[in-house]
Order: sequence, then structure tokens, then C-alpha cells
Amino acid sequence: MNNLEKYLETTKQPVNEVLAGESQYGPEYVNNLIDQALTEGKKVVFIPELTDGIDLGLGRYELQPL
Repeated sequence: MNNLEKYLETTKQPVNEVLAGESQYGPEYVNNLIDQALTEGKKVVFIPELTDGIDLGLGRYELQPL
């Protein structure tokens, strides 16, 4: 089982929620966040940043308590 699978099983988050910003940040960045979240017992959350009220797929990631 890889870390993404382990993370998804632990948090029960949908994969599209976790990978929402992967095209913006890259897979290595997201994998590092997943590893950090597993270590710290947190969840990865992508927060969209709206441009003139429109979601253009840009945003930021943060770790939040489970």
C-alpha cells in the first residue's frame, strides 16, 4: 500500500479533493504533504482562491486537524 492509499484510507477523503491542486503544485509537493499529514495525524485540504468570484483551479494547500 502506498502513502496515498494509506492516507485516503485513514482520512476517508475523496482522492479528487486531495489532488485538487496537483497540477498547480506538482505531484512531488502533494506527495510530501501527504507524508507530512500521515506523520502529524492531519488532513490535506486544498483551498480554492477565487478570481473575480470564479474558481480557476488555483488555490493553496494546508494541513488541518482530522
